Amino acid sequence: MALKRREKILAATAAALVAIVVLQVVYSSFAGPGEDLQRRRDELATGIERKENMLANGRRAAAKLETRRRASLPPDPEVAQSLYEMWLRQLATDARLSDTKLTFLSRQPVGDVFHVLRFNLHAKATLGELTDFLYRFYRAGYLHQIVSLTITPKDQGAALDVTMMVQALSLTDAPAADKLVAVDSDRPLDTLAAYRRKIAGRDLFAPYVPPRPVVSRPVVPRPVVETVDPLAFTELNAIIAVGGRPQVWINAKMTGDHYELFEGEEARIAGVRCKILRIDQREAEIEVDGKPFLVPYGKSLRDGKPR
Repeated sequence: MALKRREKILAATAAALVAIVVLQVVYSSFAGPGEDLQRRRDELATGIERKENMLANGRRAAAKLETRRRASLPPDPEVAQSLYEMWLRQLATDARLSDTKLTFLSRQPVGDVFHVLRFNLHAKATLGELTDFLYRFYRAGYLHQIVSLTITPKDQGAALDVTMMVQALSLTDAPAADKLVAVDSDRPLDTLAAYRRKIAGRDLFAPYVPPRPVVSRPVVPRPVVETVDPLAFTELNAIIAVGGRPQVWINAKMTGDHYELFEGEEARIAGVRCKILRIDQREAEIEVDGKPFLVPYGKSLRDGKPR
């Protein structure tokens, strides 16, 4: 009986192994081709995506090249030189530059792709007129640039002696033309009025005016009660502009002291070290004893909000 039982166990084990082998063979016959197909499909999808990206990059490059061709001077370098020289002269006239002298410097071929044209422009102008010229120059979308600019102030900055070197490109495959077609720049420019306000309005070449010294008035001795905080009676009572720079006036009522301070200046006010960090139209940031406070106009230093 024991022998027959062992034989049954062996037979059952052998049958199980055979079943496993058969299942593996069947699975391989069906799953193998499916996995190969999926892998092949993934490879094709990746290849298609790569080629689509290449085509998209090629279209963008072609569009950029076409934009450069339209922005180029005419392909004939002599025609390009003549037309661009007339354009520069007219630009200087429109910007009201005076005593303008425009000189053609060189024409350099770069392979058979383009020519580099160089000009030197010398003129007299105010800061506002120079700002106008530069704005008009960079608003034009031609393939040109100012490679050097020298400004020498005259009459304490009222007039400027200006010298600049200008470089422009003439592509050999640009559209033929007998005149310069207006091309708008793709630069993110602000308005001319904004540039005039930011540049010409700053009086950059005016003579240096040193800051006014701090005027210290004689101290009027008064009895001070130890429980009274003198900073509570020290007020920011004026915000003005002196020589184009903001200035604060601070009155220490308990001592009678008056302080007129610019940004960055400091003084001992009511026995406390105070430094002006920043001055706005209606408030000032003041460092009081090493800690910054935002003090509104007309308020005491102790009324300032901690920063």
